[in-house]
Amino acid sequence: MMRLPLGAALVALPLAGALAQQPPAPAAPVPAPDQPPAAAVPPPPVWLPRGVADLMALDKVTARATALSVRVGQSATFGTLSIAVRVCDTRPPDQPADATAYL
Repeated sequence: MMRLPLGAALVALPLAGALAQQPPAPAAPVPAPDQPPAAAVPPPPVWLPRGVADLMALDKVTARATALSVRVGQSATFGTLSIAVRVCDTRPPDQPADATAYL
């Protein structure tokens, strides 16, 4: 009969018992191929057309700011610059304030 050191027996027994008592790991769920992902997609933004674009122009030489109000489809002149407004859109009042223009 061979005697094992006491420390060796204490180290070997808990490992063997711990491995025997662990339940099997659950399998990861696999999504069905015909179901779309569950991520929420925000609705597309709503834009309302405007007939007039309100612009603020800054002359960097004289440091003067000038307010311009230009109708869609028309042009305005600021110094030697000609600004043509093609489209102007804004958000509805029930949404966050925002505007866009194609100049």
